[in-house]
Amino acid sequence: MEDLLRAAYAANILILLPVVVSLFRVRSIEPLPAFGHCGSADAPVAFVLASLWGGILMCSALGLFAPVALIPLLIFQVVYKAIYLASFVALAVLRGKHDTVPIGMVAVFSVIVTVWPPLIWFSWV
Repeated sequence: MEDLLRAAYAANILILLPVVVSLFRVRSIEPLPAFGHCGSADAPVAFVLASLWGGILMCSALGLFAPVALIPLLIFQVVYKAIYLASFVALAVLRGKHDTVPIGMVAVFSVIVTVWPPLIWFSWV
């Protein structure tokens, strides 16, 4: 089961590395790369997001070496992504504002919220 956990941390790294690098390159009000055409923000907001996702990226690298010890990181990801999907995305869809929903990010978040919980459960049982 540790190999599956390592795969989850590796997926985090592969997904987050280009996103974090692109967010740290935001210099003014411009579209945020992770959000596609759906959102823009100024550099301070991009840097906060890059710092959060950069922290997850760095902890995921540690998770490759201590997969069970870093399971709380995976739990944190499931929680915040589920909140995002259940609040912002669900409300946007219900209000007919589909154009404000970043499809790529929603797809990745949905996979993580679906796959990580059983992986976490069976790694701890």
